[in-house]
Amino acid sequence: MAKAEKSIEIEVSREKLLSVITDFARYPEFIPDMQKSEILSHDGDVWVVKYTISIIKTIIYTLKLVATPPTGLTWTLVDSNLMTLNSGGWRLDDLGENRCRANYFIEIQLGRFVPKVITTKLAEVSLPKTLQQFKSRAESLFR
Repeated sequence: MAKAEKSIEIEVSREKLLSVITDFARYPEFIPDMQKSEILSHDGDVWVVKYTISIIKTIIYTLKLVATPPTGLTWTLVDSNLMTLNSGGWRLDDLGENRCRANYFIEIQLGRFVPKVITTKLAEVSLPKTLQQFKSRAESLFR
């Protein structure tokens, strides 16, 4: 099992950042490892989304995501070809003057026969890049 938590300051309001975070269908446009993102259902602040990513191996997983505007979003794993656990979320802190701090946390466990390097890359190596990708996306759309 791998856990990670990182934060980054972003020059947009947390409401605008949350709109980028919940625009799941557009993830492949700005997250290079993301091959596909498909919204299976959406009801208010609850989504079920199927993702396909390629990090050494192709990983397909479905998450249930629940937003709590404007403060963040959490998710839990519904199904996966390789993951046995994927939970986490975003906590968004208002810093005033059209700025926020995005706190991203994740806990992942892959199946017994999946090399540990993949779990480590997902939780620890990709996380700082993912935060930067969301920062760049939000600031390019709203600044």
